[in-house]
Amino acid sequence: MTAETLETVLAAALETVRHYLGRTRALVEIATEADLALRPAPDMRPVGDQLAIAIGFAGRAVLPFTDRTGPDWPAEITREGLLAYADAMAAALDGLGAGDLVLREIAHRAGFADVTQGGADYLLRFALPNMIFHVTAAHTGLKAAGHDLGKADFDAIHAYPAGFSFDT
Repeated sequence: MTAETLETVLAAALETVRHYLGRTRALVEIATEADLALRPAPDMRPVGDQLAIAIGFAGRAVLPFTDRTGPDWPAEITREGLLAYADAMAAALDGLGAGDLVLREIAHRAGFADVTQGGADYLLRFALPNMIFHVTAAHTGLKAAGHDLGKADFDAIHAYPAGFSFDT
């Protein structure tokens, strides 16, 4: 990969992290305190945990390639705590550019597995997909709780007319 291509990929990864951190914060704003305890599926962690994990992955995706650290996990999973966590994570990422990231091998835990991955592999096959997985799980849990959410709420790209349904 050329240096120019690498910088383009890293810039895109940073923007993806920032974008989905913003989408995660928007889901926190929609959630009620009661929603945070709901599970997207019986064997999944609650919505509040899913949101916190997604926020954490924003930092976990890129901060290992910098000299910066991210905020600590919130002491309590509440709307207020999650909003503060998202804002603190955004602040930790503020001003970072592709040139600030130095890819290196990352040793980490994935569930119960100890894994070592090259920087690009870690970023593109582990950290970003996991962030998006947890945003999706939270979105699904909130939708199941009765919130009127759709793809536009997930990615802020899609648009559908009011009342649109694939069932009609």
